[in-house]
Amino acid sequence: MSQEHQMNIERLEKRVEALTDAFINLGKTEDLKRLSLDLRRPGWTTPAEFAFALGMVESLHAQVNTLAALKGALVKASELVRASDPDGDPADEWAKAFAVTANFPGKKVTANDVSPV
Repeated sequence: MSQEHQMNIERLEKRVEALTDAFINLGKTEDLKRLSLDLRRPGWTTPAEFAFALGMVESLHAQVNTLAALKGALVKASELVRASDPDGDPADEWAKAFAVTANFPGKKVTANDVSPV
């Protein structure tokens, strides 16, 4: 393995570690639980503020679903690289694995929609 390749692997490992930490922090929900309690208080919001807050919650929910789907695709692709035959074509294995569609909000994505790296 070349020195440049090794440096790239180390950089990617650090970014995966940072991503893991970000997912851990994303899973902390104490602040959202407090928000849920605040919603019941009289006068919490006007109809316009309610619409804005609801839009933000719906958008965050869609983004979390997308992150979960992307994380699953990344992990599955990594597993395919690990399990693939060195003489085989990883793209073929990837396409087989994702012949069953991945769920992205509002769209079904298949192997034909996304190219493996």
